[in-house]
Amino acid sequence: MIDHFELFGLRQVYLRLRGSITRRRDSRQRALYGFVRHPIMLGFLIAFWADAAHDGRAPPVLDRDQRIHSGRIMLEERDLVRYIGPEYEAYRRRVPMLIPTGSRRD
Repeated sequence: MIDHFELFGLRQVYLRLRGSITRRRDSRQRALYGFVRHPIMLGFLIAFWADAAHDGRAPPVLDRDQRIHSGRIMLEERDLVRYIGPEYEAYRRRVPMLIPTGSRRD
């Protein structure tokens, strides 16, 4: 779980400008992170889909910008594997990316 400063990258920029090393946060899967790896992105996708449904498009279809935004997940996954390593790989095997299955794969 991250705070708003980290979510928007402000913490990382600040620490980099100071020459500080970013410390890794506690990696326990709390709350929604135990059911899906990207709960914030899942929320965005639900909001995008609801907006498309509200516009009367049947079936609801994401527009180009919404699809591009959704593609960020793959880039984020790549960076997390590179930054965290085997611990994140194990997390990927246990917890689904976006669609909660109702049970953890421990």
